[in-house]
Amino acid sequence: MSTIFDEMTAYLKLAQAYRGCSQLPNRDRALVLASIGAFLLDMDPLAELCRKMILQNNPGHMFRKYPNVAEATEDPEFGQFVKQLRKKFPYENIGHLLVDLNYPNKLRQSDFPTESDYAAAILGLDVDWINENFG
Repeated sequence: MSTIFDEMTAYLKLAQAYRGCSQLPNRDRALVLASIGAFLLDMDPLAELCRKMILQNNPGHMFRKYPNVAEATEDPEFGQFVKQLRKKFPYENIGHLLVDLNYPNKLRQSDFPTESDYAAAILGLDVDWINENFG
């Protein structure tokens, strides 16, 4: 059984894999799902970073209507959008997608002192930088 953290990190990896293949619309879809996981785990700076990355690529994205991820999650319309994304990118299929996209899964969670450090490293960032800029 997966945990919210497992799902969030899987979607972060999927976002990175899509970024590496220049599939930014799919990267953004994966980042939406990662942002929800981060929010549920009280990793608000990471959730907001994901939101900002999406809006930088697509200023017209649905996220633009909300000042933050927390408010987006309160809107039933956004909830429907997330539900559709989960159907399109079910957690159970991410492993296969990562293989198909040649994602180099070199990071191990056990190499990092905290879950936040691990999640940040998946994005190639430092957790302190994320917290300073989005906390």
